[in-house]
Amino acid sequence: MKISWLKHLLSYFFVITVKKIPSKFSKGLCLQLEAGKLLLNTKNANYSYGNLHKVFEIVFNRTNIRNLKIENVLLLGLGTGSVINILQKKYNLIPHFTAIEIDPEIIKLIKYWDNTDFTNTEIICGDAFNEIKKLHKTYDLVIIDLFFDLQMPSEIFDKGFISSIKKLMNNNAVMLINSIALSKQQKLLINEFKVSVFKQFKTIKTHEVLELNTVFEVY
Repeated sequence: MKISWLKHLLSYFFVITVKKIPSKFSKGLCLQLEAGKLLLNTKNANYSYGNLHKVFEIVFNRTNIRNLKIENVLLLGLGTGSVINILQKKYNLIPHFTAIEIDPEIIKLIKYWDNTDFTNTEIICGDAFNEIKKLHKTYDLVIIDLFFDLQMPSEIFDKGFISSIKKLMNNNAVMLINSIALSKQQKLLINEFKVSVFKQFKTIKTHEVLELNTVFEVY
């Protein structure tokens, strides 16, 4: 995608909408330019290369990821590959990624970020809650980043979902779950979810990031 020098310049003063993308899953999905950087945003949230990128940069830095043997990664909620980019560029990790993304329109946009290598990435277009049932391999790192704008799908809070994920994890695997709670009801739901997860795993660490995000590190 060619973006004029004028838009690049103006993006250091204003957020510039480059392209609006019709999507039945993500309201207000668009490509935007901010400070010369191309972002994938929705009406209220960043999906790739903005605050979401910062969230996982911070969380990865707080975890023991440098010392983990990571050969296979399961990523639920691909966006345009921001998490893959961090692991490749900052940690020099080139594992095999299995990435599940429900929105075909988002997958089409990956081509605009040519600084990420998708050679070792299997991209599955579909509902993560159904697609994980078809997986037969196990993973060293599982990252759950499932949102519709700022809303987490209710299926995440189902006990059966976490049990299904646990079966896909190797003995020393780590799971990272990104969450946002904007209301008291959501906070209560996430706290109940945390208790439910704790019943199935030995350790849960909570990472509060950028005011809105709470990422659970589970193993």
